[in-house]
Amino acid sequence: MFFVFFFQSPPLSRGLEYQKVNITINLGQEYHIAYIYIRMANSPRPAVWSLERSTDYGKTYSTWYYFASDLECRTIFGVEPLYNRSFVRDDDVVCETKYASRIPLEG
Repeated sequence: MFFVFFFQSPPLSRGLEYQKVNITINLGQEYHIAYIYIRMANSPRPAVWSLERSTDYGKTYSTWYYFASDLECRTIFGVEPLYNRSFVRDDDVVCETKYASRIPLEG
């Protein structure tokens, strides 16, 4: 099964209230996720962001992944970057630094 979602946030020139954006996608049933592919447009990326999941149909959410620089992983989220450790449990929270550059990969 393959899902495609498109979203464009308003530019920060419209006001600082747009610096935080939440996107909630209800898939309607339980899925076991193997891969998530998120593609940023040809524009600056978010500085830090997180991907959360719910296992109780949206009643509560827990962080699944953080995306940030090495320093931000440690100081903002209190998590060691992924390359410094390995997964121990399925519900480990990961801080990925590979995509932390604010400069897009495309274009």
